[in-house]
Amino acid sequence: IVVLGEGALAPSGNLEQVLAETVLVHFKMPLSALYWTLRHQAQERGPLPHPLLPQPLDTAEQLRPLFAARQVGYARAHMTIDMERREVSEAVQILQAALPRLGAQAV
Repeated sequence: IVVLGEGALAPSGNLEQVLAETVLVHFKMPLSALYWTLRHQAQERGPLPHPLLPQPLDTAEQLRPLFAARQVGYARAHMTIDMERREVSEAVQILQAALPRLGAQAV
């Protein structure tokens, strides 16, 4: 399992290569939850060193253009796991159960 950063699929051709050679899983979260996660990380670690994120990040609406631009890739994922009100451990179990069906090996 390789976790790609948000910008990894943006350059032309990367999404097509990932879709052709791997299993792409989208861990779906509402925009508001992403905003609060990023705010919490910034409070714990200091300013976010991400070139695509608005600085300072004051509202969830600032993320909307970035979020919208990524929806095309998310929609093409082989699998989507909705993370709203779901623990990470539950998402891992769902993913492990689905990997054989998706043509991947669970380890």
